[in-house]
Amino acid sequence: MIKTHHKRYTGYFAVIAIFCLAVSYAIQAHPQALDDKDDDGAFIQNAFTRMKLKPPELAWVLPSGELVTEFSAKELTIFSAKISPVAASNADVIPAQSVKAYVMKNKVDCDQAAEKEPSPLYRYTATMPSSKQAEQVLVLERHTQSQITGGFTDVKLNVKQTDPVWFAMDAHSGQKRLIYTAKQPGNSFSYSFAMLFTKKGDLMREGTFLQDRTGKILGKEIDDVGEDDLCDGCGLPTYEWEVARGNPALNLITIPTLPYPMVLMDSSTVEGRAIELFTFSATGQSSHYRKYEYMVTCILGSKE
Repeated sequence: MIKTHHKRYTGYFAVIAIFCLAVSYAIQAHPQALDDKDDDGAFIQNAFTRMKLKPPELAWVLPSGELVTEFSAKELTIFSAKISPVAASNADVIPAQSVKAYVMKNKVDCDQAAEKEPSPLYRYTATMPSSKQAEQVLVLERHTQSQITGGFTDVKLNVKQTDPVWFAMDAHSGQKRLIYTAKQPGNSFSYSFAMLFTKKGDLMREGTFLQDRTGKILGKEIDDVGEDDLCDGCGLPTYEWEVARGNPALNLITIPTLPYPMVLMDSSTVEGRAIELFTFSATGQSSHYRKYEYMVTCILGSKE
């Protein structure tokens, strides 16, 4: 499952890539037999490339509704929470000499707070839902709404649909269980986010499942959760905390070059803010396309 409270590790994926080549036949024959992960998002990036688009870039929406990012374009398509992708038009530029002050004031593009020579920021006009603070979004450098659909509803699965999930999670009597499911209107596929807790209520395992309308699992990613996986000083998430947090999906987005919808999710950590797209390939391999910014400098200021 996409972890919103854990450290992420990518150093061992070169070894996994070699292993995957050796067992490619097994992947085709048994798409759910392996827990393969594409954590550099190559599968998702290639899907946008086939649409003659660059992969999405990181941007920020302020409470005022204005959007800022590091590149200039006449129009943008915005991937954000709970709404279909919306277009933005270029407005003006924030010059490099003004960027640090803008970053510190608005808590956006925080990596630039530590740069000796910041890059200019480009400000766009867009109609966006109001928010209390700046939020990350992903943007494409073109207006492509006609090729992209978004939006989802929370749905409740029946026992026949949830039983395969809990079997895959190796759930046992006495353990607390929590599951959220998101489905795009008009789409037959859904994403379920399952969490398994100890009797005490501490999170011990989490999984993301792609299912068809019958409950058949088409792709899954399951991770055990332990204190060694967490950031320094972080406690194990609890059942009560996850209930209060609600469905982890921000949006479901469909593009014509992918077999299934992508989940837009907040995958922030204690020290950093992150947003990502997540999906499965036709053979059940998971793919993460993630954009991260380090927030500490933005909060505490640069040492310069």
